[in-house]
Amino acid sequence: MGSNRNTIIALLIIALVIAVVSYNILTNCDCECWAKTKVINYDFHGTVIKKYVKPNSHGTVAVLLDNNEEIDLTFYDIFDTIQTNDYIIKQRGSLKHWLIRNNDTILFYPTCKSWGQGFHEVKDEKRVKYNTKK
Repeated sequence: MGSNRNTIIALLIIALVIAVVSYNILTNCDCECWAKTKVINYDFHGTVIKKYVKPNSHGTVAVLLDNNEEIDLTFYDIFDTIQTNDYIIKQRGSLKHWLIRNNDTILFYPTCKSWGQGFHEVKDEKRVKYNTKK
């Protein structure tokens, strides 16, 4: 009886490990995947009233807009450029972000620096090749 019980327990553990590993493989989403599945759905606009590094968040950078919306800018190469009183626009369905300051407008996109791909912008256009790995 004890040997059958141990076999059943071992099989259950193996099944659980396979399920966890399969789930992680199937749901793995790199930075570009994140941009094209999550960021594309973001919709916000407003004037930057504060920019900061979030405490206890491994260097997450964010801005607070005048409508109390917090925008995480960790995967953007524009945080140092943004100033208070800049106006930011992001429309649902596009990866384009607009930064408006006085009479100047800057277009920016999410950027990724990971998965061996180097720094690159994740853009809407499908014809752009992102991978810079040699």
